[in-house]
Amino acid sequence: MSGADIARPPASPAATATATAARDTCNMRQARRFTGVVYNAQVGEDLARAILHHRIRLIRPGSVITQDLRPDRINLILNDAGKIMTIRCG
Repeated sequence: MSGADIARPPASPAATATATAARDTCNMRQARRFTGVVYNAQVGEDLARAILHHRIRLIRPGSVITQDLRPDRINLILNDAGKIMTIRCG
């Protein structure tokens, strides 16, 4: 690590959010309208049509998930009622 790396201030949250949005590798922007919707088979098909792929992983409370990173996959974090609470690439 060089002295220049140490002297560089951390990225601001806004800059980090902008960089993340620029790397929308799973079409997350098109999926955001599904936040707050209860997931079912029809929602899954509508979502796949909106994001142009079927690489969708459902993560429910207490689920055991692999730690593999797939930037082209969309992760739906559901609550106990099956409502989509968060959407992320990975």
